[in-house]
Order: sequence, then C-alpha cells, then structure tokens
Amino acid sequence: MPGCRYCVWVPRTDENGRQLKALLDYLLDGDVEAKDIYDALGISSSTYYRRINEASYPAAEELRRVAGRLTLSYPDLHVRFGLMRLLESWHS
Repeated sequence: MPGCRYCVWVPRTDENGRQLKALLDYLLDGDVEAKDIYDALGISSSTYYRRINEASYPAAEELRRVAGRLTLSYPDLHVRFGLMRLLESWHS
C-alpha cells in the first residue's frame, strides 16, 4: 500500500470475524483439524501455516477445495468471506 508506514496484513474473516478454521469448527461442531484443511488444499503443513497468515487467505479456490472435501456449500463460504454477494450465489 503506497504511503503505508505500518501496514499489517491479516487473513480474511467471515462476517463474524472468524478465520476459516474457526468457521469450519463452528459449522462442523468442532470436528475440523488443521490437517483436514491442508489435506483438502493439497499443501504441506508448513505451507498451510505460512498461508493462514497472508491477507489473501482464504482465496476462492481454497474455499472451493475445502467445501468439496468437507461437503459444505461452496457459495455459502464465498458469501461468508465476502468473495461473493448473496444475490450472486442464487444464480450459481
């Protein structure tokens, strides 16, 4: 960000401020381990732990993979993380 002296990048959160793992724990009654997520993403644990601190996490493709593996609604996750509006999800 030009002119930003003390920028802090944080991962995306849902409408309630939860990061992806916290949301998945909520949706699946606390049954989600980090290993479930990085396996769904097809990445190593070290890549996962580096990725979860990046501002672009979770990206649309990551949400698609997690939704598919954990049998969740892909459009719902997109809406929750602000990557798609509710109206758009009705047409997908």
